[in-house]
Parts: sequence; structure tokens; C-alpha cells
Amino acid sequence: MILFMFSAAVFANISISNSVQKDTISGIIYVDQENHIYIEVKHPVHQIFTFRGDTLLLYYPDDKKAFLFSEFNPMELPVSRVLLGSGKEFDLSTYGFRFLKKKSNGDTTLSYWKKEKSGTVVLKTLKNKLIEILILHHGKEAGKTTYSDYKEGKGLHLPSRIHSQINTKNGILTEDVTFTDVRFLDAFPDSLKHIKIPKDVEVKGW
Repeated sequence: MILFMFSAAVFANISISNSVQKDTISGIIYVDQENHIYIEVKHPVHQIFTFRGDTLLLYYPDDKKAFLFSEFNPMELPVSRVLLGSGKEFDLSTYGFRFLKKKSNGDTTLSYWKKEKSGTVVLKTLKNKLIEILILHHGKEAGKTTYSDYKEGKGLHLPSRIHSQINTKNGILTEDVTFTDVRFLDAFPDSLKHIKIPKDVEVKGW
């Protein structure tokens, strides 16, 4: 499965706010069809995320710390779930989900996927654009993500507003992701594919 169905690359400013943290996370993101992801958080803490294949590198330049996560599931990275909305195909089998069924009503399609201990995921698309992901545990709604305000360019589309909510014992947790200054590029910058960590920075593996 190709999670990001881009023939080129996309750049955007990214802003993430949620009901837990007071500060809004802000930075920039690049992503392409080969699952290269580069995120640089500029506020509140300077962080760099790079992702390729199943490996995630988290680097704190100011603190001279870095962490390498192998066998990382990209669906655990919030922006990956967000950018799933840019796909032309919504296949979750690579991430351990089993396809159950599909229902269509006019331009709207519901696709049902199931994974042990993770419940059922329902993808709702309208005219081939993802507009909602619903997570069900034991038949009850455990969380939901909605996608809106799509931006288009070079034959591609990107949801620039995403709202997520998770139902917990202590109430509902929410998260909002916004992309601004969206640009569709010809290619992912080569300089960002392989970030070099200074030799005096210890890289811890997980």
C-alpha cells in the first residue's frame, strides 16, 4: 500500500492544537509518494521528524538529542493519519487491518476494516475523497476524524482542515490540524531525505 498517493511532493505549514496541551504546535511539513515525511516543529520545542519505510527519527537540535524508532507504524504518527485523506486508494491491509465489506450509496462509500485489539475502522468517502474515519470498539464509537477544505493542485488533493476526537473515561479529547500555504512541488527535496545528525549527538534506539 502507498499511503500517500502523490506523483510529486507537497509542502505546507502545519498547526496542531488539542484539548490537552495549551500551546499550539506549529512548523512545516514535506511529504511525497514514496512515504518520505519531513516535519520540523518550530514551536513550542524545536524538533525534527523524518520518516521513511518503517523507521522514524526524532531529533532535538537545541538539546543535541536524537531517537531512532525502528519498525514504526506510520499510522501512529498523527500527520500520517491526516494525510491518509490525500490518498486515492484507502487500503489498510499493510497496517494489519482486514477488509470486511464496502457499502455505497450514490457518491458516498463506506469501507469497513478490522484489526484484533484495535476494533473496527470505517472509512467514509465522498466522490473519492475521504471525509471521515470512524473507530468502533465493541460496536461503540471510540473516536472519529473528519476531513474538510480540500486544496487541489497538479491533479492532487489535500485536506487542509482535520478534526479528531477520542472518547475516553475522562471525557472527549480533541485535536485540530490545519495546513496553510499548501504548495504542490515537482519533487521531495533531496536535502531532506537523509538528515545528517552531528557526530556529537547520541542517537538512542527504541
